[in-house]
Amino acid sequence: MTDPYTPQPVQPPEAPTQAWTPPVYEAAVAPAVPAPVQVTPTTPAKSGRGGRLRWAAAIAIVAVVLGSTVAVAALITGSGSQATVLRYVPKDTVVYGELRLDLPGDQRQAAGAFLSKFPGFADQAALDTKLDEALDQLVGKASNDKQTFTKDIKPWFGGEFAFAVGPLPKGVLSGAASGPTSAAADARALLLISVKDPAAASAWFTSVLSDTGAKTTTETYQGTQLTIISPAGDKAMTAAFAILGGDVAVAGDVASVKAAVDTNGTQSLAGDPSFKAAAESAKNDYIGFAYVDTKALLGSMLDASSALGSKLPAITDTISAMVPDWTAYRLRVESDAIVGVATNPHVDRGYGPTSNRVNQVVDHVPSSAIALVAGNDVGSTWVGAYTKLGKDASLKAAVDAIDKAAGVFGGVSDAIGWIGDAGVVVDKSGSTVDGGVVVVPTDPAKSTAFFTTLKSFIALGGASAGLTVSDQAYDGTTITVVSVDLSKVGALAGGLAGGAASKLPTPSGTVDIAFATTDQVVVIGSSPAFVKAVLDTNAGDSVASTSGFQGAIGHVGKDVTGLTYVDLSSVRTLAEGRLSGTEATKYKTDVEPFLAPFEAFASTTTVGNDLDTVTSAITVK
Repeated sequence: MTDPYTPQPVQPPEAPTQAWTPPVYEAAVAPAVPAPVQVTPTTPAKSGRGGRLRWAAAIAIVAVVLGSTVAVAALITGSGSQATVLRYVPKDTVVYGELRLDLPGDQRQAAGAFLSKFPGFADQAALDTKLDEALDQLVGKASNDKQTFTKDIKPWFGGEFAFAVGPLPKGVLSGAASGPTSAAADARALLLISVKDPAAASAWFTSVLSDTGAKTTTETYQGTQLTIISPAGDKAMTAAFAILGGDVAVAGDVASVKAAVDTNGTQSLAGDPSFKAAAESAKNDYIGFAYVDTKALLGSMLDASSALGSKLPAITDTISAMVPDWTAYRLRVESDAIVGVATNPHVDRGYGPTSNRVNQVVDHVPSSAIALVAGNDVGSTWVGAYTKLGKDASLKAAVDAIDKAAGVFGGVSDAIGWIGDAGVVVDKSGSTVDGGVVVVPTDPAKSTAFFTTLKSFIALGGASAGLTVSDQAYDGTTITVVSVDLSKVGALAGGLAGGAASKLPTPSGTVDIAFATTDQVVVIGSSPAFVKAVLDTNAGDSVASTSGFQGAIGHVGKDVTGLTYVDLSSVRTLAEGRLSGTEATKYKTDVEPFLAPFEAFASTTTVGNDLDTVTSAITVK
């Protein structure tokens, strides 16, 4: 078979400025912890419901100002040390995320090249100035022009930002334990920000809180001063702020802040074996990292399910065993793409693809396709999952229903076992959109038998339901067209539903669904035109031959177990065609220049002996 991924000549991304080594979060390298900074905040005398609102406003303002700052600040911060904030992340954290604003290795150079594709950033020498201006505008809008990034935040901001979510008690997920107030009191969340001037950072936080009228007090915990933020003493909403080690600011619920203090900068999440494995799974430099203790989250869901009784779907032991212990996410910038990588320990589910290879469906998808979701060995995966789940007593009713439905085709294996690689396709023809399902059969005889049986059932009993069947010859293949009379189908559905549903307006018109089978491909489409387009496609003129697909797949890999592809440029063009008048004019000047550089999105899944991976990329041109 012709390899559909033979790339066109492209300029490779810039080489890293230094050799990269995986991040090592070890307590041994933590800097010495200086004495805590003593800052005495003002304590406005506020109370009652207004205090609650002012407290909420204070937290919201801090979050908005810092949140709007962090995303762009990542692109102007120079190379720095490893994440300082991780030293104070509590051990029992179940979700952790950080932005590596120090831009390690090749990330600063790549970020400059990526941004150069957008208006205003062509001159990379002026990158810092441009981004400072953008940040000043963001902070100005968030603070009603009371502050700017360069004057009020940049002098103390150390370039690292992280969040941590602690254990999720039953009450947080269900609210069933003691009501929403108790659930809020049990919630655990923490923000961590590296600082280079602790006195200035503390003064900034204190000033923001004071401006909002939040009630603050201070207390000392384990030798560290905490600023307690409380709306009229309502303990369910109490928060805290502190500077730890002279270089990390933490803010969150009181329990989480105290847990951060308890780490002493040496006994944090960094020492957890699962977290270490997640951190060490990195293969390249990155600007963003997140870690999820999926087993702990699943445990919380099971607790909530128990508290709510039958209000949540049952999570069986069979399903629980398929959940990996942890999942890690990374975000990386390349000169022509933003790339995300998700990894988790390999889970042997007893079915599904066990090796990575080129997906065969792409050879049959027209080059005009704007979206594709495809998987390898789909039929055998479904049969394997069905067989395994069928042994779970709690799923017996569902399995019996599937058995009964598949019986007319000779059973589940005969009904779907012939499906090899398969994909769902959205195709563009001019200004219209078509689509369907494309399958590479592993057993053409069984696929033909399946559709012959299906066609017979429709021909025998479909007329009363508004279904008629016809055939048309096309290039040596028979295309079967099922015409659906929407008025009859709507009336039948309303009658079966009864009640108010039977009085709903009945749709009108006819819709054609077409299918065809060959030894090489099976296609079910929303129109005969789509089926013909698939039958006419070969590897040389398929979607895999397009520059957008090749560029995107080059970032995520061609040897996979599944893939997703979206032609962002074509999707944008379709959407633009629906604009008119003033709306179109405004879009042309204010929006299109910033969307036009985006070319494609691709995501692939791969399996390994130790790790399974999902890699995604958004490319620009």
